[in-house]
Amino acid sequence: SVLDPRTLANKKQVLKQFSKFCKSKFKESDEEILSELMKQSQDERIINACDVIQLFINYLSKKVKPQTVKGYVGHVIGYFNYRGIKLTSLDKKIIRYPKEIKEEKFPLSKEDIKQILDNSSYRRKTLYFVLLSSGMRIGETIALRKKDFDTEGKRIMINIPAIFTKTKKSRRTFVSLEAQGYLMKRLDEIEDNDLVFGTNKKGTSVISEVTETKTFSKLIDKVFPKLERYESGTRRITLHSFRSFFITQAVRTVSD
Repeated sequence: SVLDPRTLANKKQVLKQFSKFCKSKFKESDEEILSELMKQSQDERIINACDVIQLFINYLSKKVKPQTVKGYVGHVIGYFNYRGIKLTSLDKKIIRYPKEIKEEKFPLSKEDIKQILDNSSYRRKTLYFVLLSSGMRIGETIALRKKDFDTEGKRIMINIPAIFTKTKKSRRTFVSLEAQGYLMKRLDEIEDNDLVFGTNKKGTSVISEVTETKTFSKLIDKVFPKLERYESGTRRITLHSFRSFFITQAVRTVSD
């Protein structure tokens, strides 16, 4: 099956990290490590492959969050498998991942949202309004083009293509009437095939997502300079907070 551009870019980035790790830890390239493993007996190969992966996990743990480590290592195990070093589910049980710290999520208030929007440019205010009122993920939103927006009804409907969703199934969502005025102005400025929020016109939305994440992080540091981070080091308010706020509001509506 053909991988979507975001997954492919992520795999390449992970394997680049693995290559860097091999050079740092073993003073050899990842290609040399794999060649050495393939020369060993089946049992030795599996044990040593698991050791290499465990060391890579320890290396990653100092750089990224526990849940991210699992995703990264999954790509490396897939690469090993492709190269002929096949780890069974039993083999994988000896690999130990760092424990995820369960932290109580910061409850984003309407006042917090107002401060964020008041300090944002018009384009990003539009983006944040859409995220807040649609429940979309940032990766989905920045990949959308004008043709994905249906403006014929009372409320703007967004058709999210399957290739951009986490479940790989297309779905529809709506934006609030409050966001609609901002969004229509943006849609009127562009052509059907133009990206509405994304900035990387030639390639994947990965670069745009990184740009938006960094910009939002800087904004949060400016607007809430005294807001402490979680123990894990991550910010308490991220772009994902908009989706969490949407879900919380939706649950309250259903409960009421």
